[in-house]
Amino acid sequence: MISKWRTLLYQGKPLIQVDLFFSNLLREVPNQQKEKLNATVIEALPDTTFKVQLEDGREVLAYLAGKMRMNYIKVMIGDRVAVELSPDGLRGRIVYRY
Repeated sequence: MISKWRTLLYQGKPLIQVDLFFSNLLREVPNQQKEKLNATVIEALPDTTFKVQLEDGREVLAYLAGKMRMNYIKVMIGDRVAVELSPDGLRGRIVYRY
């Protein structure tokens, strides 16, 4: 099989070369929906990272979503939040504070 390469440009400068065959394969994979659960913040850690307890009792490490950082939304211990879990269920992203 012969691969075709395409150079992606950014502001007129070469950024990266992409194998068109593999990029087409990657585009066919559907986006996975992230599982969104309610949780309570139990510990604040450095760099806007929090330990949260999900409603089912599990504790996961979660970081603050970019939109919440940009809008200076503060999250404190005891706040109820919505968390999007990663596919492995060990880490999450806080996307909403109730």
